[in-house]
Amino acid sequence: MTDHAEETIHTKETEAAKRRLLVQERLDRWNPATRTGSTQAWIDLSSHHSNNGSWTNSSAVSAIFQKGVSVVSADAFWTGNTLPPIGLRLCIGAPSAIKQLDVALTQIAKALS
Repeated sequence: MTDHAEETIHTKETEAAKRRLLVQERLDRWNPATRTGSTQAWIDLSSHHSNNGSWTNSSAVSAIFQKGVSVVSADAFWTGNTLPPIGLRLCIGAPSAIKQLDVALTQIAKALS
């Protein structure tokens, strides 16, 4: 591997690590799951409640969308023969700047609170 490739990989992972840490800080209450090297986060909502009772995937997506943030529920990724889990997949690499991610995560936290 070239020095340039190694530097690029290091830079990308450093940025991804900062974003994963921000997810943990902003959404700690929901125990988000992340993995080293990933720019995805998973929030399991099955044991969390909304103001109207238990979250459904569609109610969580809708509440967050009303705050100006787009997220994807587990339904979009579920290929099993059972009902999908109640949860959200967050693409934390999509915002071009970490400040944009911070704003989005803050709005997600407000929507889910």
